[in-house]
Amino acid sequence: MKHRQEQNLGHDLKPFLADLSESTVDDLSRVFEDIFLEGDTGLEDLHALLNQLGPRAKEVAVTTAERLRAEGRAEEAARMLLKLLAAKFGTPPAETVHRVRSADTDELEAWMPRVLTATTLNEIFAPSRAGRRVLFRPCAARFRAAVPLVNPWQDGR
Repeated sequence: MKHRQEQNLGHDLKPFLADLSESTVDDLSRVFEDIFLEGDTGLEDLHALLNQLGPRAKEVAVTTAERLRAEGRAEEAARMLLKLLAAKFGTPPAETVHRVRSADTDELEAWMPRVLTATTLNEIFAPSRAGRRVLFRPCAARFRAAVPLVNPWQDGR
């Protein structure tokens, strides 16, 4: 069993505080990424370390934590979409797996509901209909100008 002092991040990193204080944002981000992903650091110890390192380190820690959470959400959404695709269409081809795993959260969220109605994989990954509608708006506007619309619910008098 580890002693409390051995688990204390501030204590463990004390010899490196000066170097960490002068580290680049990228270096600090990597340190915090390791702490968040690999360590079992308690919140109290993390706050103590951040207080010792100062506001720049706090900002980097928060930014790193937000990035890791977003990556985790995207990975989970990709995992779920691949599960749904496999259930509906069978094992997806390698290029589909790669496309899903490299997609951002917005793309994954757009594709997910399409699994319910799609009959092919291509329908899931096709550009959104909203995007297609934008292409035809000028044409629709010319049509409306040339052909007046009649409201069938109004009395024709």
